[in-house]
Amino acid sequence: MDVDCYSSFIFYLIFIFINTFSIINGQFYLSRICFMTFDNATVTYDPSYPNASILLCPSSCYTMRYLTNQDEYPIFGNETYSGNSLVCKSAMHDGRVAPWIGENSPILIQNISLQLSIFPSALRNGILSAKSTSSSYNTYRFANNRINETSIIDIAIEHRGFLYTQNKESSITCRSKNDLVSIEPINIDNGWKHWIENRLKYFTFPWNMTRDQALTFCSNNNATLMYWFNTTEQDILQNVILTTIHQLFRYQRNTAGNDTLTFFIGLKRINRLQQWESNVRNVNEERFDINVNSLNNDDDYCTIIQSSGGNPQSFGIYSHRCDNQYISGYPLCRIIPSLIDQQHDFIYRLESDSQSGNLTGVIDYCSELGGYPIYANNAYEWQLIQGYILFI
Repeated sequence: MDVDCYSSFIFYLIFIFINTFSIINGQFYLSRICFMTFDNATVTYDPSYPNASILLCPSSCYTMRYLTNQDEYPIFGNETYSGNSLVCKSAMHDGRVAPWIGENSPILIQNISLQLSIFPSALRNGILSAKSTSSSYNTYRFANNRINETSIIDIAIEHRGFLYTQNKESSITCRSKNDLVSIEPINIDNGWKHWIENRLKYFTFPWNMTRDQALTFCSNNNATLMYWFNTTEQDILQNVILTTIHQLFRYQRNTAGNDTLTFFIGLKRINRLQQWESNVRNVNEERFDINVNSLNNDDDYCTIIQSSGGNPQSFGIYSHRCDNQYISGYPLCRIIPSLIDQQHDFIYRLESDSQSGNLTGVIDYCSELGGYPIYANNAYEWQLIQGYILFI
């Protein structure tokens, strides 16, 4: 018995050590720019909004609690959030929180007449938007004028990542945390316990195309031109695709005989240069340029990876307007998941939940299944989910 107890104790210490190391290691995965508290959000001003304080957050990051799924997300307190934290953005959009004044001093946004608070760097369902507050009403203003409050991707969730209904029946959508381990579609009534098949698949093609041609090529092959919106896919890009960049460039160089090779890897709308952040980095050459003379809030900007001279392992990351017909590159496609054919991978599983639950309960529920709540991180992701739900 003593031996068994001693062995159990040693196993417990090893488990705690490994788990702690995983959390610490996860903390160092993100760039330092990712971390912010409400008191260190950048505040700036725009002549177009003379009465407004504009809060800018770094993009493309998550909270540590979001990554580890250990605790619920406190709204107040000296908690470290990232600019891409759904909690941070949702709270700001909903007028629940404001930047701190002093140490541990939470301040509520007060709906004071003529006082305007704008958060143009916050993503509401993937749309860069601004929220204004007044004494009697709250409105959202979207930087993308093609999106409005009646659009399905905006009204479907209403920031349920933060404002999860606590006293009403609802459904829960989870996403796998382990992206390269597989997911198995199981009847919704039987729960969701096993993950099989790859979550994401990428491929490219040795043919220079314009951006429109690349979009068409990927679409015709049941895929989409590469986008990334969250740390999950950034991690895949860094640890999977990035390790093959040399081989991709070498193969294309041998095939095409070009000195400079370009891959399309993304599309993003920006309304301020400070909001742009690329997380794919070459350890030998950290360079990112916006290849335009001026930025336009209404333009789409495409991201490319481009090799440099005769060294295919040295490359830069650039951005240009997507309607530029003079730039061509190789398409990097991501296969679109599908529930129509279960042979294809998919990302999400929707579970019916007949009991009321709070945010902590939802996190625990998804965590037990090996996933985490997704809350539709962006408009593109939500459109995918909408398509899945139609077939459930």
